[in-house]
Amino acid sequence: MKRFSSISKICFYIIAIMLTTICVIMLTACDEDVAMDTINNNDNSAHNDGWNSSEAVKDTGGYVNGEWVSVNEGDYFYIVSEGVAIITGFSNSRHYTKIIVPSRINSFPVEIIGTSAFANNSTQETSMLKEVYICDGIKEIYSFAFNNCNTVKNFRLPNSLLIIGENAFKNCSLLESVDMPNSVTSLGASAFENCNSLENVRLANSLQTIGENAFKNCSLLESIDMSNNVTNLGASAFENCANLASVKLSNNITTICTNTFMNCTKLVNITLPSQLTTIEDGTIVNSGQNYSGAFAYCDSLQRVQLPTSLTLIGRCSFVGCTNIESITIPYSVTKIGQYAFQDCTNLTSATFENTTGWKKNGNQGMISSAGLAN
Repeated sequence: MKRFSSISKICFYIIAIMLTTICVIMLTACDEDVAMDTINNNDNSAHNDGWNSSEAVKDTGGYVNGEWVSVNEGDYFYIVSEGVAIITGFSNSRHYTKIIVPSRINSFPVEIIGTSAFANNSTQETSMLKEVYICDGIKEIYSFAFNNCNTVKNFRLPNSLLIIGENAFKNCSLLESVDMPNSVTSLGASAFENCNSLENVRLANSLQTIGENAFKNCSLLESIDMSNNVTNLGASAFENCANLASVKLSNNITTICTNTFMNCTKLVNITLPSQLTTIEDGTIVNSGQNYSGAFAYCDSLQRVQLPTSLTLIGRCSFVGCTNIESITIPYSVTKIGQYAFQDCTNLTSATFENTTGWKKNGNQGMISSAGLAN
């Protein structure tokens, strides 16, 4: 009887273990089938590991807007250079809607998202990507990294990020807001160009450079607030931002480049930087039928306060600013370019602090088109 009892216990334990194993397998299978929004976890050693800089996010994944998202190593491609992984590609054949871009891949730290790594991903028929959560530890996003990810509405940028490359988020047409970490120092040319759902942007306090076309054609962008660390603002940076009504510029910008605020038709007032010396020349094309300039066609602009440091008001700078009624030209200005105030149809008063030494070039009248040199 004792022998039989022992055998019975052994059989019981074996059955219990088998049932437990079956339950675990079934639960795992259920987890892997949950909603298209959840990224599945597997043990492939091909390409990533996890993210571990937050209590809510562990090596295998974390919560993105309240939903658990796992890191799947088989979905990322990478190279290793000097002990650091660079993500070079991503496969979304599983139809993920949310992903975590990891800070480690197979024990290698990830510091760079490479050129075009995710580009065009969400235009593929297999993709439904809506949210991208980039882990702390990543320092650079290279050019075109997320170009044409036009189903993504939200990118979480890491607190370690230093550089956003050229065209990095260009044509992300559903992107609605950008909260730039204070670590970022450089924003590349066309970084957010054509993000025409973008309404809100918080720029980094440490940002020094905003590249040309950075926010061009962001037609819903409402306001911009720069810290005084910004020293370089590129041409056409905010061109065609038709909804831009409020701008605070860095006082350490010395040049407003051509077309920077062209066609910002809701911009009413702007205070130019106290260190500004130059508003660059715009262009005249088609024998004077078309003009472009720093503030060209800002037809809601009513008040412009030119700083006492300014020396050049470039060609076509304020062409088509039909609501400007008066302007004061500081003593420091030595040249006003041709067509600087062309088609400013309500401009009736121009006060020159320096009243001597001016000469007019051309015969088209007033400062609206003549071109003046001191």
